[in-house]
Amino acid sequence: MKRYFVGRDHVREERRRVVCDSEQAESPEQPDDRYDRSVIRQPQGKSGTLAKAEDLAGVYHVVVRGAGGKAYCAGGDVKALTLAKQKDGNTQMGQTFFRREYRMNHLIATMQKNYVAVMDGITMGGGVGISLPGRFRIATENTVWAMPETAIGLFPDVGASYFLPRLKGQLGVYLALTGASLKGADVFHAGIATHFVPSHLIPTILDRIQELQPDPGSVNYAIRERHYPEPPSQGFLAMQPVIDQCFSKSSVEAIIDELKSTGTQFGQAVVDKLEQMCPLSLKVAFKAIRAGKHLSLEQCFQMEYRLARHFLDSPDFYEGVRAALIDKDKRPKWQHARVSDVPESLVTSFFGQVDNELLLQPPAACDAPYSL
Repeated sequence: MKRYFVGRDHVREERRRVVCDSEQAESPEQPDDRYDRSVIRQPQGKSGTLAKAEDLAGVYHVVVRGAGGKAYCAGGDVKALTLAKQKDGNTQMGQTFFRREYRMNHLIATMQKNYVAVMDGITMGGGVGISLPGRFRIATENTVWAMPETAIGLFPDVGASYFLPRLKGQLGVYLALTGASLKGADVFHAGIATHFVPSHLIPTILDRIQELQPDPGSVNYAIRERHYPEPPSQGFLAMQPVIDQCFSKSSVEAIIDELKSTGTQFGQAVVDKLEQMCPLSLKVAFKAIRAGKHLSLEQCFQMEYRLARHFLDSPDFYEGVRAALIDKDKRPKWQHARVSDVPESLVTSFFGQVDNELLLQPPAACDAPYSL
């Protein structure tokens, strides 16, 4: 049996695993024009590498890590799309980017090869898309996980509408709306990671995996040998009851009212957080998470592509990215001052059909994420 190692740009006979190190997008030394092109090409390049791995008979396992073993995503993708829109007013680049990204996420979710995502650092936004759909998702004490898209006038995508509503209780709604971060063991306790392993043991696990046969059970066992079954929570678990109480309501407005009525410091802190987010994004994200609970993985990606297309035509998206990542003044001026100001008709329109809809190949296996 041949052994292959697939990196970003090469395939060579050596090992039974694939390593795709994430490109760290943020680079202050890079000029904007070169920066735009390199980031926009990223999903296509990584998707091609993953597809190659899926087709190679000698490849048994795919291992994905952040750049330098740390970060999966630094916000460079949405910044590039905004700069491109400012330059010529064209959203075609954004359409192409989201189409490629969601196809890559779907490929990860439906791969027959063992896919191992090592979240040993910051895992946010697009970084979630190359980890959460995978069969094995390893968190460490260094993991910081979040989907902060509502803060930039977008919505939690990359399959979030499928995965988040399937978390325990109302946690998925809470994470989608607030963009709250989970750290370390709490990423495992939330059900986002399948395993929790101390960072210094990651090299040992990866060395073990490269010697294994393709059976998923053997990979699971190799990770569980170093897995901490009950790592101490960093405080998140205590918040689950109030999260379930408040985020089970039927609208964003009702959620905010319920949070206020708790009279707790946590409730008020969450209200303050929500009031900083884009009102339109909050209502669209809420509707998407509620809908996604009853949709297949493919249907969720198709819904998200429609939403992304509509957000590409929304001034809120570009204003949010400007305030957070370009000018960095942290003072976005949204179209609507409050959630209650957002017309339901506008929210509904974002779920409407678009030209050139996203088409995906049906999965060869179950599309649900692997769990312990």
